[in-house]
Amino acid sequence: MNDLRKELLKLLQKDDRIFDLIQDSATDGLLIWKHSNPRDCWADAKLQQTLASGMGVRQGDDRPVSLFEIPSFSLHLENARKCFPQSQQPLHGTVRAVAGSLPSLRLAITSMCAFSESLGWLVLSGFRRDDTLPELPRLVTNTELYQSLLNSNAVYVTTIDLEGNYKYVNDHFCEFYGLERSEIIGKSSLSGVVPDDIERCLQVGEQCFVNPGMPHPVILRKFSRRDGVKTTQWEFTGIADENGVLTEIFCLGYDITQQLKVQQDLSVLVSNMQDVLFTISPGGFFTYVSPSWTSMYGHTIEETVGRSFTEFIHPDDFHICFEALRITSETGVPVPGGVEHRIRHKDGSWSWSNTSANIDPVSRDIILTSHDITELRDSRERLKELAVVASNTTDYIVITDSQGFITWVNKAYETHTGYNRRDVKGKNPLLLLRGPETDPDTLDRVWLHCREKKVVREEVLCYTRAGVSYWVDLKVTPVFDDYGNCTHFIAVERDITARKEADKELKRIKDIQEQTNSVARVGGWELYARTGELYWSSTTKEIHEVPLDYVPDTETAIQFYKEGYSRDAITRAVKEGLAHGTPWDSELQVVTAKGNELWVRTIGNAEIVDGVCVRIYGAFQDITYKKQAEMAIKNSEVKFRSLYDSTSDAVILFDRNGYLDCNDAALKMFGIDSVETFLSMPMGDLSGLNEMGMEGQKTQGNQHVQAVYEKGSHSFEWKYKRFGDSKESFIAEVLLNLMKVNDSEIIQAVIRDITLRKRAERELLEAREHAEAASKLKSEFLANMSHEIRTPLNGVVGFTDLLMKTNLDETQQQYMSMVFQSANSLMDIINDILDFSKIEAGKLELTPEKTDLLEICGQVADMVTYQAQQKHLEMLLNIPADIPQFVWCDSVRLRQILVNLLSNAVKFTSKGEIELKIELLQKVSSLDYTFRFSVRDTGIGIDPQNQRRIFEAFSQEDSSTTKRFGGTGLGLTISNSLLGLMSSRLQLVSKLEHGSTFFFDATFRAIEGEDRFEWENVEQIESVLIVDDNAHNGQILKDMLANKRIGADYAGSGEEAYNRLSSGRQYDVVLIDCQMPGWDGIETIRKLRKLEGPVANQPVILLNDSFDEEALSGFSNELDIRHFLVKPVKIQQLFHALSDLGLKAKVPEKRAKMPAQDKLSGETYETGEVKILIAEDHKINMLLVKSMLGKILPGSELIEAANGKEAIEAFRRTSPDIVFMDIQMPEMNGYEATREIRQADGPHVPIIALTAGTVVGEREKCIEAGMDDYLTKPVLKETLEAAVRKWLLKMN
Repeated sequence: MNDLRKELLKLLQKDDRIFDLIQDSATDGLLIWKHSNPRDCWADAKLQQTLASGMGVRQGDDRPVSLFEIPSFSLHLENARKCFPQSQQPLHGTVRAVAGSLPSLRLAITSMCAFSESLGWLVLSGFRRDDTLPELPRLVTNTELYQSLLNSNAVYVTTIDLEGNYKYVNDHFCEFYGLERSEIIGKSSLSGVVPDDIERCLQVGEQCFVNPGMPHPVILRKFSRRDGVKTTQWEFTGIADENGVLTEIFCLGYDITQQLKVQQDLSVLVSNMQDVLFTISPGGFFTYVSPSWTSMYGHTIEETVGRSFTEFIHPDDFHICFEALRITSETGVPVPGGVEHRIRHKDGSWSWSNTSANIDPVSRDIILTSHDITELRDSRERLKELAVVASNTTDYIVITDSQGFITWVNKAYETHTGYNRRDVKGKNPLLLLRGPETDPDTLDRVWLHCREKKVVREEVLCYTRAGVSYWVDLKVTPVFDDYGNCTHFIAVERDITARKEADKELKRIKDIQEQTNSVARVGGWELYARTGELYWSSTTKEIHEVPLDYVPDTETAIQFYKEGYSRDAITRAVKEGLAHGTPWDSELQVVTAKGNELWVRTIGNAEIVDGVCVRIYGAFQDITYKKQAEMAIKNSEVKFRSLYDSTSDAVILFDRNGYLDCNDAALKMFGIDSVETFLSMPMGDLSGLNEMGMEGQKTQGNQHVQAVYEKGSHSFEWKYKRFGDSKESFIAEVLLNLMKVNDSEIIQAVIRDITLRKRAERELLEAREHAEAASKLKSEFLANMSHEIRTPLNGVVGFTDLLMKTNLDETQQQYMSMVFQSANSLMDIINDILDFSKIEAGKLELTPEKTDLLEICGQVADMVTYQAQQKHLEMLLNIPADIPQFVWCDSVRLRQILVNLLSNAVKFTSKGEIELKIELLQKVSSLDYTFRFSVRDTGIGIDPQNQRRIFEAFSQEDSSTTKRFGGTGLGLTISNSLLGLMSSRLQLVSKLEHGSTFFFDATFRAIEGEDRFEWENVEQIESVLIVDDNAHNGQILKDMLANKRIGADYAGSGEEAYNRLSSGRQYDVVLIDCQMPGWDGIETIRKLRKLEGPVANQPVILLNDSFDEEALSGFSNELDIRHFLVKPVKIQQLFHALSDLGLKAKVPEKRAKMPAQDKLSGETYETGEVKILIAEDHKINMLLVKSMLGKILPGSELIEAANGKEAIEAFRRTSPDIVFMDIQMPEMNGYEATREIRQADGPHVPIIALTAGTVVGEREKCIEAGMDDYLTKPVLKETLEAAVRKWLLKMN
């Protein structure tokens, strides 16, 4: 049943008004809908039937979609939502539905509102057929138009009485103006009419009295509630009785708002056209000219219309103009591209024009549009002067018209980009060369400067036709005519790809991070959002001309900006940066403390933490000289600068006889004082080819010159020397182009000094070689150190482990425990450093495998539980039951991350609790899930300004933290890097002295068909009482139980639980914490057992921080405690215990499941005949392995080998059942020994590697050599025992 229908039944029982509404006003249907969302509604069957019959549609579901398409119903909805719930009075209206040729359906609608506790405000709308209509004049009702006017959706019909009030309005009138009929009838017809139109309306009304029966047209504007002012074409007709006395005024109207707008727009368009629009008759006489004819050619409209077209055309152009008109007249199609011809100006001058012609199909007049192209033709001639130089330069040259569309590109552009001149002509160069990584802001700046007709220079990332990216240094210069009008733009693009790549590589190697090092007079600043503290660097203060001890604040800093645009702009930028993190880069004006006006470039960026801006910072640069230079260029009278003289490359012209010319850049590059001196120099002097011993180079130079004569163009690198004071040589990039001038062959040489680039390339190569050598030495050192440290540490850890399992007194046990913990701590530090080194080298890889999330979380919680108990901390494990149990991930690295986070939480928490929590964020696909792992503590917290620093290598919050808590400071760095391999990152929420939460989100693939856990025999478990002083732990247990629909109550103390149970409240089982303030768990159970009745036998499960079997067994027998669970409680353990309670009536009581490690220890083997070969060159490690194997397999035969050769001989001699092989040994290493053993015939004997190395790929090398398993030193007894049992069982 629909929720709204259910709610209607409830409302009927408590609100009589609704019953009255249904009885009186809903005879043809009822609709109930939500005030917040009218589409969420329910309609009764009667309403659906009414709509189906009246609108000719099929009866649908409970939501009548067709009703919402009726304009009058939409109007009623709007009014109802505005009225309700402020007003409780019913709202009345009319709904009119018209469907094709069917008669219109009219329904009276009455709506009222009612409040629902579950759904909020609801509106009930009752419908009943409305067959009563106000009478129209007989003049209309007696005609066939009556029904059409009644149903019309295009024509308004109204009648007005002699008082000027509305007597009748049709439905379309109400819908169009957004009014109910009740709001109109009896009201003045002048209501809503624009005041300026009232007088005109009254005048037409008077004409109806004077001439009744005659229609009187009038255009009136009237306000619509929905769409503002609407314009309507009306006809008013006075209706008179049989005596000729006027009784009423009948009005018909239709909407012309859009029609008038189109006419106005067209008029404005023609008035503002820059081109000339004119028409001529078939005889060639002007019949119309647009106003732009006068402004462009000086002739007035009066002196033009009626005159012959030929009077204004140049005689030399008669033929081409009449030919074009003839073609257009005969074919009806304009000549493609129009016709270029001259038109006479009133002052007698001639202007070039491009004219296109069309034929008016009705009047057969010729319609022409013409625009002035005089400047375009002039500029074409000027551009030819640039063609020779621009065509042959190595720079890419692009010329556009004044609108920015390409008219010409040089050969270098075509060669590099892959576009030919025909492809790009008429296209926008900014759109043509942009690509996926092109900075849109840079293109916007170029476009903005071009629009303002300014010189602009930018570095832009462009793309060739094939999609290959390249960088250019772009300079765009506008070209102006004698009147100051921009006619063209010339863009010079110099390829700087090599420089960009070199800059990028040098920046990475030298770690140049400062944004402002490359510019002069650049300061820095920071503003902290929380405190409002503002910092200025010394350069920033210098630019503002304030003392070095000046302390700025936000308000005074903004006041330095010049009043007006600059101050408003920086105010908006700072506000947006603090509110939304929006960056900015602006050029603004400031007034210094000494009253000097400067131009500055201000750059701002935001630091966002958890979606909130905590700091904005940036750079502050004095760009006054740059701006002054821009202003000087802008105000310069120079309209065009020769490309030949402006390029920074040396350009030299020569032929077979000698040098012909050079530019200033060439004189400067070679250190020559004048062009005359240069021309007097013999050919070859620039390279020293005329000196002794240069015969080979001279021959090579002649070959280059010959190549340009053969191919037309040739490029190469060449060594030159400088003259004047500096006699140094330099490397240059040379481009030779062959040109023909006056039938003579001239070679143009474009020479670019690439000394700095060559030097940068050498530095880059040397830096890369040094870095690679250092990385190789570092890897070798770490591999050797790993082996050398782990080898002795193996003995320390292993023998300590064995010694702790012997009979020691309490003091000895404590000392050995400290030794064991210290050795493992040292191992953790070594592992951290090695992991960090692998991460730095990019050699750490993930190994996904089937992983039990519940088991891993339980393991890591157990690993830190002991540390937490020593500090009296509560350890919480919060894993919802809907978490998939088995996923594909690297279990080792996931465990490493969680252990690190939990260990840190315990380390930095002195009181309170630690919580490990898993959440299921979203289901990415059918099997992929995104999980959130979080570790929360109640420790010291982290200051916001130090929160980023803790993720840096070898760093903690501050140096005092290191001294107080210890550690390498690598844990979080390694964890974050491991998460990076999982496409995740570590995040932090922390408050000083309140604790921290570290969390990360990771997506893993679940393993389909794997059940989380099984649970049986629980028919009697329906309610549970949880007793724990930690409310978080209580909530976690409640959530676990709720997943299986088990109700749970929480009590925060033993006293509260006792009161609840003694009052008669019954539960199937009680979960009670052992350690609580006041009454602890044991004391509470004792008191419960002394009560009378069923509560004395209440089943109890005791929760404890540790499993002291001897002590708890006594309590179990004494107090009838059914189960003991170790905290933090795992979901499997909880439900297994509850399942076991369900078996109590069927099976004798039994102990909880034996731990896996106890079960393993209880297994026995026949070991008397087992032979084990141990290959180990380190005597202590040999003794350690023998001691462990002696305890694991007592009575087995242990065979020793001190190196690989002895191992091979012993293997052949004794035929062992299993081999433990060290890797690094003298004479022959473990790899070689294993390969030789595998070459021998006989049964396959397991060989297990014992290695102190941990470098990437070592495990794979062992397996490749023929080994079966891999153990990393230091080896514990449990690890060794697991390997022995695994491989011996496989053999059996």
